[in-house]
Amino acid sequence: MSVIKFYGAPGTGKTRALIGEFRKAVSLGIKPEEILCTQFRSEAAIEVKPLISAATGLQIRDLKNVRTIHGECLSLLHQNGILKTGDKSDFLMKQADYTKFNKEYSYNIRFQKTALSEIELGSEDPLLAFYSWMKGTGTPLCNAGDYQGRGIIPLENLKAFYVSYEEFKQKYDKIDYGDMLNIVLEKGLVPDCPVQMYDEAQDMTPVMYKLAKLWSKDAEHVFFAGDPLQTLYPFWGANPVFFLETEGEMQILPESHRLPKNIWELASELISLRTPYQAPSIKTKEMNGIIKKIESRNLMNFLEYEFYPKLKSESTVFHLARTNRIGRSVSEMLAQIGVPFSGICGWKPDEIKFYNAVAKKRRGEDLTPADYAALAKLSPSDKIYSALPKNELINQIITRKVKFSSADFERNLWLSFKEGNPCKEIANTNLLTLKINGALKAGIKGIDSERINRVQVLTIHGSKGLEAQNVFVHAAVPPAVKASTLQREGIENEAYVWYVALTRTRQNLFVVSYPGNNYPVPGVCA
Repeated sequence: MSVIKFYGAPGTGKTRALIGEFRKAVSLGIKPEEILCTQFRSEAAIEVKPLISAATGLQIRDLKNVRTIHGECLSLLHQNGILKTGDKSDFLMKQADYTKFNKEYSYNIRFQKTALSEIELGSEDPLLAFYSWMKGTGTPLCNAGDYQGRGIIPLENLKAFYVSYEEFKQKYDKIDYGDMLNIVLEKGLVPDCPVQMYDEAQDMTPVMYKLAKLWSKDAEHVFFAGDPLQTLYPFWGANPVFFLETEGEMQILPESHRLPKNIWELASELISLRTPYQAPSIKTKEMNGIIKKIESRNLMNFLEYEFYPKLKSESTVFHLARTNRIGRSVSEMLAQIGVPFSGICGWKPDEIKFYNAVAKKRRGEDLTPADYAALAKLSPSDKIYSALPKNELINQIITRKVKFSSADFERNLWLSFKEGNPCKEIANTNLLTLKINGALKAGIKGIDSERINRVQVLTIHGSKGLEAQNVFVHAAVPPAVKASTLQREGIENEAYVWYVALTRTRQNLFVVSYPGNNYPVPGVCA
């Protein structure tokens, strides 16, 4: 068995290297179903399939083993009759199950569709975070004290939750995502894949590495791709050591096609100062990018009068925040100055349609049935003159089964669409009012998905694997994160997070300083 580890710094093409090996395996006659290619995120698995298809000529439908490790475990559980195919996902914990658990055991657990999405939004439930760590590391309950992320929650409370949660799932024959991996490991279930690939290997947990070792025992070729300096999920048990010390030939990918020279030097300095490691020696762009510090008190003026007015229409921008809450404050600022954006609190499809209809009316243009439907959808039912339920009315407006005009809106509501605050008469959030009125003040003719995706507000975790020409790194950190950096392990783990933030840019880096509440970026902000 040959094992190759691709060590890829940001922008060096880790996934591209794996796709090359996939193409090579297919050219040697390996069937696609005999190639296991795992991704850490389900979104990444979806995104990589068209790339593999283009490189190999295979149909996307044939790439059934390109998925997450959780997805492969679920498949094995079905194949081996442990889960019945007809069960669909009824065995998985869902919102109704968490509600039931809370009621029976007097907890207040927040339901999460996937733990990863909650981490990226900075809102994972702390009790479920503990449970995920226990499962991901394979730690027995007697060693629960090894968990470093409990904050102010007493250890006994965490252990009591663990016992209650396990009891509930057993009682109602339920499992969650963490259980899938452990069941497959305990039963020794192995996919019949002589070629195996593990992308984003730095974020694999101890249990995932145990699975990879089990699965690859009889494989012919095994590939790991990762960057140990981008280890973002230590609270699930991920550790750079696992990638670095896994047996295999290490191949450092030599060139980043993304990073300007000086920004790579800054990220490398961060790593050398706050972790036991050194960044690899790689080739970057010869040019330097802009590295600029902006005080948070000056940020709105800079964005409104300097940055966005000069921004080229095709340019991309990230605003990266440590948590969802910090991201929301950034979103409110963008909304206020009339910058359409996606991501945290970003523009939703119904908001875009509503705005475009209002903007058309204020330009004196005739509205289409779709425009009237968009206005009606966000309007209170009692301000629309129709006996039909709103959803049915909207459908009939769009399909032209009913004639609808300005006369069908309550007068004050219609006048607000023509002038003043168009959100005045409708049920809305403060953020919606900021978005609509900010865009109107900025004179934006129309908004579409392409436009909002050029500016994204993301958590740093959510930006992993992405890049933009201009990146604003908002250096504010919440108290819990700041407290974690009082310990050596916390300093190291936090350095990996900000290394990811600094290395998302292709051109310009703006570090927004929040005095007294900053993550210290070497040579930029204290």
